[in-house]
Amino acid sequence: MIALLLAAGFGNRLKPLTNTIPKCLVPILEKPLLGYWLELLSNNKKIKKIYINTHYLSDQVEEFIKNYKTEIDVELIHESKLLGTAGTLRNLMNMVSAQDLFVAHADNLSLFNISDLITSFHQRPKVSEITMMTFDTDEPQNCGIIKKDKEGIVIEFHEKKKSFHGFEANGAVFIFSKKSIYKILKIENCKDISIDILPLFLGKISAFKNNTYHRDIGNKKSYLIAQDQFPEIYEDWFKRKSNR
Repeated sequence: MIALLLAAGFGNRLKPLTNTIPKCLVPILEKPLLGYWLELLSNNKKIKKIYINTHYLSDQVEEFIKNYKTEIDVELIHESKLLGTAGTLRNLMNMVSAQDLFVAHADNLSLFNISDLITSFHQRPKVSEITMMTFDTDEPQNCGIIKKDKEGIVIEFHEKKKSFHGFEANGAVFIFSKKSIYKILKIENCKDISIDILPLFLGKISAFKNNTYHRDIGNKKSYLIAQDQFPEIYEDWFKRKSNR
């Protein structure tokens, strides 16, 4: 399995912080956000290679990766013009041989057991072609809210609607099966994963619930909340891992 970290965005809602630093490198506990994703992926032997797309302040991302020590192969894909999340996904799908693909929006702060996610993907119901990580949000109006059936299959998806549809949200972390990849490559005018891809797979997406931590830190309020919450959660996470 290969991985794609989507990290090219401008982070406009986090200005002025992102005037001089890309959103994927904003500090959490004095550590760049992207470092948490690389740490998470590098600890799983089933991930063979990590691709990261770049655009805004790409030289900073390049410098960070150059100095980041990891045994896993990391390759940057620079976009002179932003392709959109689905555009980047399709671009990579065309570059590599068909295989299961982990994809995450690397501008979110997330903590979970990736081995459990991969296991959930491999044990998904036969009807499922994509596994989506979900979480409970405190800002449902700013998220893609999902509804599941009894088997944990996503049957409804409400993207950033003002009307209330629940608290369980799309965490923008996915594993796409080879079968889904063939279908995605046939979709025309495809720019955004949540808008242009997910609705076409309703009834074929299995949900994996992240009960540890996940937050979109895309605005200043949410970023400050994460800075307050994450130290204790991160410390507790490693205590539990060491006791296993």
